[in-house]
Amino acid sequence: EMGISDRSGCVMVGDRSHDAIGAKMAQIDFIGVLYGYGSREELEAEGADTIAASVDSLRALLLNLTKSLRTLCPQGLFIMTKIAFYCIV
Repeated sequence: EMGISDRSGCVMVGDRSHDAIGAKMAQIDFIGVLYGYGSREELEAEGADTIAASVDSLRALLLNLTKSLRTLCPQGLFIMTKIAFYCIV
């Protein structure tokens, strides 16, 4: 819907299985987080690409993705939440 044809730099972050399902439907990678409501088993069952156990580990994962995200948002970090897209400078 937003006209992004190359989704290789996009990632969805969530704590429940429905977040992982949404990422699959959008054809983007999914990082499951363990500091929300879901469990590791729930996230693994839905095929989470990566699981972050803490905010610090999520931060490290996202910073590693920053290089590829720069092509989509040269000014800063491009983040998709459940309701909006942000380019954080």
